[in-house]
Parts: sequence; structure tokens; C-alpha cells
Amino acid sequence: MKKQFRSFAPVFVTVFLDVFGFGLVIPILAPLFFDPTGVVHATYSHTSRSLMFGLMLALYPFAQLFGAPFLGALSDKIGRKKVILLSLLGSFFGYILFGFGIVVHRVSLLFVSRILSGFMGGNIAVAWSSLADASSSEEERVKNFSLMGVAYALGLIIGPLAGGKLADVEISTWFTLAMPFWVAATLSFLNIIFVAQAFQETLRRFVSKKVDWLTGFRNVARAYHLPRLRVLFVVIFLLFFGLNIFMQFLQVFLVEKFHFSESQIGDLFGYTGLWIVVAQAGLTRLLAMRMRAETVLKYATFFLGVSFLALLLPERSWILFIVSPFIAIFFGVMQPNATSLLSDLGGREAQGEVFGIAQSIQSLAQMIPALLGGISLSFHVAIPIILAACASFAAWGVFILFFKEEGTGRPRS
Repeated sequence: MKKQFRSFAPVFVTVFLDVFGFGLVIPILAPLFFDPTGVVHATYSHTSRSLMFGLMLALYPFAQLFGAPFLGALSDKIGRKKVILLSLLGSFFGYILFGFGIVVHRVSLLFVSRILSGFMGGNIAVAWSSLADASSSEEERVKNFSLMGVAYALGLIIGPLAGGKLADVEISTWFTLAMPFWVAATLSFLNIIFVAQAFQETLRRFVSKKVDWLTGFRNVARAYHLPRLRVLFVVIFLLFFGLNIFMQFLQVFLVEKFHFSESQIGDLFGYTGLWIVVAQAGLTRLLAMRMRAETVLKYATFFLGVSFLALLLPERSWILFIVSPFIAIFFGVMQPNATSLLSDLGGREAQGEVFGIAQSIQSLAQMIPALLGGISLSFHVAIPIILAACASFAAWGVFILFFKEEGTGRPRS
């Protein structure tokens, strides 16, 4: 038990802090680029700010597309512990660089920081691998993975809340836009010490394999050549495209339309994340006892699109706290059912390959919206949210029209 804890606890903390760091940035990026007190000089036009903002958002998933498969393969070769420590060190310097870039008002430093953090943020794949190593049975593996889901969800809730509060000068004169990154760097440094002291290497058999920088792109190409999964991969791409363009640009919508502060942005994102946890921890299990995954996915994708459009209707900010839970719930029940269906279609012998491809597709679905949304944002602040709705409706249409042709042949629900 003690040995298992020494493997599990550092991984749990690492996953939590990775997602915490990602969420920490959410309430801060829009003010950095669009607020007069941000890092972008006042002479820049709104169009220029929008394009820079989109590029900033795209850099993290772009780097992760390289980093996740690279770090995963490297951990098979030299061990999980060394790679996790290396990635944590990179994240630590990424936080320091971003905070310093804010202080000296250098946008270029922010870009470099996001590339470094995105590449090193691929260590979540290594964390999952170490849990699989340490699990002695299928039942234990499922239990450990579910607890990792808790760590991920907690980071997604607490990160935006902490980022918003730590950047709010009205709470304390010590708090600035750079403060969340000093805190994240401190936590990252403490985690390096914790992993170095507590983590026990889980890899028992080191594999001499080629470490390829282009694996992420090859994964995306590979998705097209799996007929049974091709349609589902398209659906997953469209759904995550919609979710990412919503999450990435909602903050700008909140600033431009409702004049939200960093603290208020963090409150709304944390509140929405809480409803995702409620949906995945409770509602998903109830639906699983009554409906097949295909049926849940069919309805959830359609109503997710409706919920995105509903977000454009309120003229008072408090109504957003009524609308946003519906987005969280429909996405919350959609994601595990899509994952379950993907696992079922992939077959037991190809789980690693299938989920590796899915991870690369999700990184791509995070990168493209950032670039496209930055361009669309220069025309109107609501366009990225409309694109999110269109992507969800497109996923729904592709699923109901084509999934039966390339699925398992089971009757449609």
C-alpha cells in the first residue's frame, strides 16, 4: 500500500497542478491583450490585439501536439520519473517567464513561455502511463484513472478561480496580473521537490524505441485510415473544436459585453467547471443505466449547440450563471460517452493507439480554434461563440448521418 501511494500521490498532485496552471491563465489572458492596463501597447488596434490573442492561445496546444507523444515515448525509454521531473522544471521556468513578461510588458516573452509550458504540459500522458504501470489489475486501473479525473476536474475548477482572485487588485494591493504566475511557479517548484523525494519509478521494463517529434501529426493522419473510427474521430474533433473556441474566447466576450474583471471571469469559469464535475460524477452514471452511449451522444451534441447560442441572449450578467450550467452538463455527459464509444470501437488490443490518436486530435481541435477565433474576433465579439454552436451542430449532423455506416453495425438507438 505504501509503495502504491508513493507512485500515486505525486502523479495526482502533478496532474492537478498541470491543469491548475492551465486554468490559472484563463481569466488573465483577455485583460492582458484588451485591457488598457495590459501588456499590449495602446497604439495597437482591436484587430491586431485579436490576432495576437488568437496566436497566444494557439501556441500552447501547438507545442503540446509535439510534446505529449514525445514525452510519452521518452518516458518509455528513460523512465517516468526523469521525464516528469524534466517537464516540471520546464513548467517552472515557463511560469517565471510569463510573469516576468507581464512585469516588463514584453509580449514576445509571453509567447515563448506558452510554447515552453505547452510542450512540457504534455507530461499528463506520462502521468497516465505511470498509473497504468502501477495498477495490478483492470479494476485497480479504472479506479486510479477515475481518481485522476478528480484531480483534473479540481484543477479546472480551482485554477480559474485562483487566477481571477490573485490578479484582482481590489482584493489586495499585492495582487497583480503577474501574481498568479509567481504562485504557480512556487507550487511547481515545491512539486519538483515532492516528486524527487516521493515518487517511486513505476516503469519496470525500459523500451529502446525511437523518439519521434512528428508523432502527433502522424496520429492525426492515422485517424483517417481507421474506417471503424473515422466518423467518431471527426465528431470528437468538432465537439472539442466547439468547446475550445468557447472556452478560449468567452473571456473576451465577458470583458467586451459585460465588462467582467479577472475575478469575475474566474468565478464564472470555476462555477461552470463545478457543473462539469456534477455531470460526470453523477448524471453520466444515471444515464448509463438507462441509455446507450450512442443515444446520449446524439442528444448531448445537439443540445450543446443550443446552449452555446443561448449564451448570446442575456443582457444581464447574472443570467450567464443560469445558462452556463447547461453547457457544462451537456458537455459533461457527452465526453465520457464519446470516450466509452471510442474505447469499444477501438478494441482491447489497440487502446493505446486509439487514445494516442484521440489526444492528438484534441490538441489540433484546441489549436485551430485559437487561430480562427482570433481572426473572427476582429469582426465581432460574438462570432467565436456562434462558431462553437455551429461546430456542435455539425458534430451532431455527422454522427446521426454517418456513424451507422462505419460503426460496429449495432442498431442505432
